[in-house]
Amino acid sequence: MTPQPERAFRLAFHGLFVPVRFTVNTEQEAALLATEGRTPDPVPLLAMIDTGSNRTAVPPGTFARLGVEPMTDDRIEVAGGQSLRLPAYRGRLLFAGRGGEVVEVPATAVEMSLGTRLECIVGRDTLQHGRLAYDGREGVCGLTLKGVDIALHEPPSEPA
Repeated sequence: MTPQPERAFRLAFHGLFVPVRFTVNTEQEAALLATEGRTPDPVPLLAMIDTGSNRTAVPPGTFARLGVEPMTDDRIEVAGGQSLRLPAYRGRLLFAGRGGEVVEVPATAVEMSLGTRLECIVGRDTLQHGRLAYDGREGVCGLTLKGVDIALHEPPSEPA
């Protein structure tokens, strides 16, 4: 799949970014609606697509903002081959389609410090639900999830 010009996004030096919202999973949502009559607002994050990461990661405090506890521990590999065991939560990532539609993808996220510029890492656990295409000659990318073209974003600016 080659990105089509009208759907392509120029790949920046700093990577490929996409605005997402992280929220509770469907079972938790149903339970909260039944017991409390409401669900927490999704947490908005600017995510970097990372094909080298096997897991989606969110910043510390995200689970607390949603009012949920981690559901499990998950082992992840980080740069340099080190393996970490971190608390994980099975939630959902919400992506904005280019036409304004919302695409919902299940994600098991771990909380970890991502540095100063990163708010979220979208790993292969999430990307497996779609297609990521890169045309190296043109330097453009396209992301499609569940048949919907996803709106990509400029990378965050360098701190002053």
